[in-house]
Amino acid sequence: MNSLRLLRIVLGLLVLLISVGTEAMAETKDEPRAVAALFSQYETVFYTNTDLSSAFSSFKGLSRQTAGAFSIPFGDLIYGLDLLDPHASADMLAKSEAVLMGGKGFIPAEGEGAAQVSHFCYIVNFGTKGRPNFRKYAAKAHEASMTGEPVWSWQVHSPDPRGQNVTYYAAQIGDSYLLVSNDLGELQAIAKKLTSSDDASTTLSGIRDWEILSQHEYWGYRRVRHDGVVEKDATRLEFSMLGAETAIMFADIKGKTATVRVLGVYANEVVEMMKQRDQQQREAMKRLGMRPFAPPYKFKATDARTLEETFSLSSGEQSEGEIINSMGLFGFEMLI
Repeated sequence: MNSLRLLRIVLGLLVLLISVGTEAMAETKDEPRAVAALFSQYETVFYTNTDLSSAFSSFKGLSRQTAGAFSIPFGDLIYGLDLLDPHASADMLAKSEAVLMGGKGFIPAEGEGAAQVSHFCYIVNFGTKGRPNFRKYAAKAHEASMTGEPVWSWQVHSPDPRGQNVTYYAAQIGDSYLLVSNDLGELQAIAKKLTSSDDASTTLSGIRDWEILSQHEYWGYRRVRHDGVVEKDATRLEFSMLGAETAIMFADIKGKTATVRVLGVYANEVVEMMKQRDQQQREAMKRLGMRPFAPPYKFKATDARTLEETFSLSSGEQSEGEIINSMGLFGFEMLI
C-alpha cells in the first residue's frame, strides 16, 4: 500500500474514538444547513458526531480496527491539519459537535493503494461549544482574505502515485464552522451556502432515506446519478452494481451493527452475478490448493431495485473488512 496513504489511515486510527450515545443524532440548528450545503455540491457525503480526537483510551465496545475503518473518509482532514500542527486535529475535533465530509471525482487506485479524491471539503461544526481560533495552529500557513475573512492555505505532499502536491485551504465561517478543502472555489461556494438564507429542508427532502440517516451518529451517502455533482469516475459503481443510483451506509453504534443499501440497482441480477463470481473464485482457489477468500459483499435483494446488507461491528478484523469493502461503494476503493 502507498506509504503516505498508509500514514494517513494510521493517523485516522490514532485519533478516532467512537462514542456511544443512547439518544439519536444530537442535531443542532447548524447541522441541517451544513449537510444540505455538501449535498448540493458533492457526490459523496459522510457525517459523524462521534469524537474523532481521542487516542486509544476507549472504544465503547468497538475494536480499534472497526473504529479505524470508520475514519477513512475523514483521513484527509486529520492528515492536513496535523501537518500544520501536530495538535491541531486533536484539539479542534475534541471541541466539535459534528464533522462532515463532501467528496467527488474519485480517481481509482493504480495497483496497490487507495483511490484518491479529486475534490473534497470538510465542515467541522462546533455548534454551541463555540468555534476555537484556527490562527493559533496556522503559523506554517499562508494567510489571505476572502470577503474580509481570513483564508489560510498550505501545501501537502499527495499520496497520489504521481507525487503531486495538494494545496489545502481553510476558513472560519461565523461562530460555528471551520471549512477545510483542496479547492478554493468550492470552499467559497460552501461558505456562501452556509451563510445564505436558503431553507435546508428543501434539499434534505430530496435525499433518499434521510429520515433514517438523520437518526444515526455515523452515515455515508453517494449519489451515482446527479447532474452537476458526479464526475465520470462515479459511474464505476455501475460496473459491479448494474443500474445503481445511490449507496447508503449507516451505523447503529449502540447496537453494534452497520447497514449498507444500494438503491436503483437491478437487485436479482446483481445477486446472481455475485454468486457466479464467488463460485468461480472458489473453484480457482481450490485448483491452486488455496483457501478461498470470503465474498466481499453479502447483499440480499429486499426488492427488485434494492440490495441491503447488515453486519456486526463486534467481529474485529471481520468487521474492519466489511467496512473497508463498503467504503469502496462510496469511492474509497482500496487495493492491497
